[in-house]
Amino acid sequence: MSKIQMALPFGTEKEGIEDLHDLLFEQRITQLIFARPVKVDGSTIDYGLGPTNVVRVPKNETSFEKDLSGANYSFWKLNLSPHLEMGEEAYMRIRFKVRNPGRTWIWKHSGIAKYGAVVDLRIADVRETVTMPDWNAFENRILKIQKLNVFVSAPAPLQLRVTNPPLHYVRLLEGRAWEPYIGRAVDLLRLSKLVIYQWRNCEDDPVDHNAPFRIFIDLSKEFPPIRIGDLLLTAVLLFLSILIGFYLAPHLPTINKKMLDLWSKFQILVGGLTLLGFLALVFRNYRYIRPLLDSVRKIFLKIEDLIYKIPSLFL
Repeated sequence: MSKIQMALPFGTEKEGIEDLHDLLFEQRITQLIFARPVKVDGSTIDYGLGPTNVVRVPKNETSFEKDLSGANYSFWKLNLSPHLEMGEEAYMRIRFKVRNPGRTWIWKHSGIAKYGAVVDLRIADVRETVTMPDWNAFENRILKIQKLNVFVSAPAPLQLRVTNPPLHYVRLLEGRAWEPYIGRAVDLLRLSKLVIYQWRNCEDDPVDHNAPFRIFIDLSKEFPPIRIGDLLLTAVLLFLSILIGFYLAPHLPTINKKMLDLWSKFQILVGGLTLLGFLALVFRNYRYIRPLLDSVRKIFLKIEDLIYKIPSLFL
């Protein structure tokens, strides 16, 4: 076997694939991945099932199939290196950069506020691919998955309300330990936590197009009661604000003139950016605007990635 094809129920970046081959030979990382001691020997790893060859997925030999992809779904062709002989077993690990989660992760809104999410994952399920009619032709080419492990990471404030099928286990993600694998901090200030949910199929019930594996999760925020400490902190901040106001009162004429000049410039800047944002939203599908928005988005993501790598430098 020289290549495989992957149909994903979410939109990915066109160059958003990463081969994790080299990370699998770092002892610290492999023990995190497999949650057990792993023996690394040359080009093989042994995580309890005997030595297994690790194959590469060269990025320059992968192709994003634009004609079979859309905003909420993507199709990839991946070349394996080296090629596999008939009956040969191998291990590969890759990562995709998600551009749009589509219907796999849907935020629940109340006005502009997010108070939860609905997660809908379907593996080897082509029956409801109404938005992807070309994918139906691949139904008989879907390989059986004998052993399936599915993980979902969710912010800790989102409490699990409903799940089907039942969970295999739940645990807290130790963000700092996983930073070498992820390549960046999970959280910029390392304050928020992620909860890992895992599902497994029955070993006697392999997953394929005749027996797809579906996962549904309903997550909602748990709003804590107001504490006395919160009220006291609010009172202290209000008191300090009043004191600052009394202190600044005698100097208001001078401050007001400077503030008005600064405020006028700020309004012009904000107004201009708002107008540009509105025009970009209205004409976002215009052929000259779309490449510009994509370029701005890429620059923003690169800056964000660099910022989130800063905490990892101090490990």
